[in-house]
Amino acid sequence: MLTSREPTDIKRIPELKLNHFILIVVAAIFLAEIVITTFLAIFPGLSPLYIALINAIVLTTITLPCLLFFLYRPIIKSLKDRSHAELVMQRHYLYDPLTSLPNRILFEDRLHHQTLVAERSQSSYGVIVLKIHHLAAINDAIGYKNGDLVIRKVALRLRLNLRKSDTLGRTSSTEFAFILPLADVDDIYQIVEKIHLTLSKTISLDDAPITLEGSIGIALYPQHESDPLKLLQKAELAMRGASQTASRYCVYDADRDPNNKRRILLFNHLKEAIDSKEGIYLNYQPKVNLLTGRAESVEALARWKHDTLGFISPEEFVPLAEHSGLIKSFTLMIIEKAFRDQCSLKAQGITLQMAINLSSRNIQDLELPSDIQRLLSAYDVSPEEFEFEITESAFMGDSTRAIQCVDALVEMGFSLSLDDYGKDYSSLTYLSQLPVSVLKIDKDFITNMLISAKKTKIVKSTIVMAHSLNISVTAEGVEDQETVDLLKRLQCDTIQGYFFSKPLPFDALCHYYEKQLS
Repeated sequence: MLTSREPTDIKRIPELKLNHFILIVVAAIFLAEIVITTFLAIFPGLSPLYIALINAIVLTTITLPCLLFFLYRPIIKSLKDRSHAELVMQRHYLYDPLTSLPNRILFEDRLHHQTLVAERSQSSYGVIVLKIHHLAAINDAIGYKNGDLVIRKVALRLRLNLRKSDTLGRTSSTEFAFILPLADVDDIYQIVEKIHLTLSKTISLDDAPITLEGSIGIALYPQHESDPLKLLQKAELAMRGASQTASRYCVYDADRDPNNKRRILLFNHLKEAIDSKEGIYLNYQPKVNLLTGRAESVEALARWKHDTLGFISPEEFVPLAEHSGLIKSFTLMIIEKAFRDQCSLKAQGITLQMAINLSSRNIQDLELPSDIQRLLSAYDVSPEEFEFEITESAFMGDSTRAIQCVDALVEMGFSLSLDDYGKDYSSLTYLSQLPVSVLKIDKDFITNMLISAKKTKIVKSTIVMAHSLNISVTAEGVEDQETVDLLKRLQCDTIQGYFFSKPLPFDALCHYYEKQLS
């Protein structure tokens, strides 16, 4: 505690000087004589004993308060000075001087307190870490004084949008952190949206509008961690994940935690598999043309079987590659395997188009087109035989850079498909900006069409809209004949799902097409 410290600048308690004491005694004797004289005038027959007693009482009642006053006045003043100095030191020690928000020390203390409250009440709370990007560039552009003013305005806006029960702190020069008691865990996503909207509002400074960008990380007590400091670390880790993937926010995921033992193990094995090009292979799921009833294209899907770990889910190893820096070499390996399999299919007289998935990190890489061009030159395949599938969320970061990358791929002759449409933002802006030739409707809409009239109407309007832009439509997740018939009536172009075929190994794919040709 700060109160246990002995600051050197706090004054020592002043001592009572001797001349002060003599002055007090003389004044007391003088006053006592006046009182005795008055008593003798009123009561002339007083005995010497009474006179001495009255004298003692008067001296005591006058001298003692005077002594106490002169003695304790400097003590009280010193204590006040000490208290003020401690408050100043405490504020400097526990609060951010720029925003007056709790700094990391006080924020962590309040985090411990919130954990105790949550333990007693069996409740939940969330920790959010917000990192503001490009502050250094803003300071360079408008000066540090104005940069500080921007931070103050952001802090004020964030504080005004919080509930009374919430805690906001500034934990570093570029980061704010929140403690949010939760009645319902889903409440945190509404708060995240409010934080994002608050940050996105333009700040006017000397008639120069400034728009900030940030990444948000979320960790929940007790779902992700029961230790308060580790919970904060996990929120920071999630924030870095959001920053790396150019997402608005990211929830802590143990599979992406660099301290997760299984993740470390899988990372080492995945790197070995990519370097050796063994263990990872492709399955292909046919896509059926609804007009002809024939499978004219396939989607290449990565699979991994490890010698000791067995089959590892793509939902585990693909995000691992994405967030560990292996995604470029992983994707180029997948593309090369697809090129090689396409050559084998053509040698057997099988002609089809292959769709290959690209991640958000892939299309931020402006070297990707030239890397793919080098692979093309090594195999007897053409770009027209392939389609690259991307999702809308891939453009949430540097959209200009991403569009530049996909434009280059389309100029080379590759087709572009927008995958999982409806799952994220369903933005018409991207449809108008991107050279998309295929729109894939997210399977959530397709699988629920038969039980939801709203989903059916959304699918219908999406198909009409896409066709008006000369974009063909593929429906994912088709699993029964009724859905096939409904999609035919809605004039969907292509369907994909387990009703026709699950993803097939290469040899099974060859047999599937040989059977179709016969």
